[in-house]
Amino acid sequence: MGLLTVSVVAALAAVAFMLVVPATKVRPAPVPMLRGVLANLKNPGVLVSVCQAFLLMGAFVSAYNYLTFRLQQAPFYLSLAEVSLIFLAYLAGAVASKQVWKLAPRLTPTGALLASIGVMLVGVALTLLPSLIAVVGGLILLTGGFFGAHTIASTLGPRRSQVAQSMVPPLYNLGFYSGSSLLGWVGGLAFAAAGWPGTVGFIAVMGLFAATLAYGYALRNGGLRAVDG
Repeated sequence: MGLLTVSVVAALAAVAFMLVVPATKVRPAPVPMLRGVLANLKNPGVLVSVCQAFLLMGAFVSAYNYLTFRLQQAPFYLSLAEVSLIFLAYLAGAVASKQVWKLAPRLTPTGALLASIGVMLVGVALTLLPSLIAVVGGLILLTGGFFGAHTIASTLGPRRSQVAQSMVPPLYNLGFYSGSSLLGWVGGLAFAAAGWPGTVGFIAVMGLFAATLAYGYALRNGGLRAVDG
């Protein structure tokens, strides 16, 4: 019934999209798809954006995948129905996706991205505490931080592209879902080897790697104020 519900809602969303979204009025330049993909893969700015999708989505999915197991163990012993309520923390993502752009003019887009990753890391660290309130609060911070970073990174990719900008969102989505599938699985290996602290360590490494790539790209292009300005 769960799968059926998801399928029906997805079908309704597709129909609503076709009915509501207006047709494209701007004709794109006729750049061959393969040429456009290769050109963007050679663009360091686009690659950094795609890496953000891969690393941060992998970290985010790992958190939700394996925190559920931790909450069913000591000292929490939550039921499966109670554990499922943690997905309400996704609502924080809807707020963060909008609010992060209020920070971007002051912090710069890359600065807002780095701040969002910082919020993710603080959030996942809080989930180590043996307190349900701390775990839930940490998950909310992690979720808000992720969606803030995702919103910035997905926007910067096309802005940095010099040719075939329409190819950048598919590349970003490829990184996004590859991270979900591959790193979401690797996070489970960390959980099997060292429990929830192992998964937290894995998430922290992915977040720090993503932040290093973003900051390094900014430094090579004139700093936070100059890049993407």
